[in-house]
Amino acid sequence: MIAGTGFLFLKNAFVLKESDVSKIWTLIGEHNDIVKATVSCSDKIKRTFSSHKEVIELENPRSREIIGIEFAGNTNNFQQRAVIEVQSSHPPIRLWIEGEEQFVSHTLSALNDLIDGMKPWYSFIARTDLFFVLPPLAALMFIVRFVARYSGPDKPRQEMDLTHALYFSMTIILIMIGVPLLTWLLNMVRARLFPIGAFRIGQGKERFALLEKWQWLAIPGFIVSVIASLLAALLIRR
Repeated sequence: MIAGTGFLFLKNAFVLKESDVSKIWTLIGEHNDIVKATVSCSDKIKRTFSSHKEVIELENPRSREIIGIEFAGNTNNFQQRAVIEVQSSHPPIRLWIEGEEQFVSHTLSALNDLIDGMKPWYSFIARTDLFFVLPPLAALMFIVRFVARYSGPDKPRQEMDLTHALYFSMTIILIMIGVPLLTWLLNMVRARLFPIGAFRIGQGKERFALLEKWQWLAIPGFIVSVIASLLAALLIRR
């Protein structure tokens, strides 16, 4: 027997439905004797279940909202083990498979296929940290604007007067303080509207349905605001 181990962290977002719970349970139980699920809730209590029906039938109210589920299966002699953990924080998905090489390879492949089906359309948005986008973009725009205004082969060298010096200083302060603060607030909104992990179980189905409505309101609003900003910039330049 050739032993193998597979251990993966996956960063893509997921939406766990009741049907996904059944599929994961069936897949893990296919080659394991014991399967259990440990459910972590927002009330800081972990609840363990020995049947997928018990997990599906959870009420999942906001006061005890599901924030993570660990599915674990093993054989009676503990020579094989399969664990998949999904949670609404980073890393959102963790896979850990131990056993014969064929079992590890088959289980990892099957779980990856299942997880692909759980990926929502907004996965890229949920994974994008705006701290790596907005502050560098703001700094680049400032540098380009400064270079275009005060340097160039066709422009005579000129001293910076008090007004421009104040403008320059305020812009730097805005980039160093205002932009990171705005980015932090936008990241909070992004995490709220586009969660890295969602559990459509019990009352979670109604919450996610409402969230989808807010998502489709937020996207057009964002596009309109960007277009309006571009138009305003063009009008100001004229």
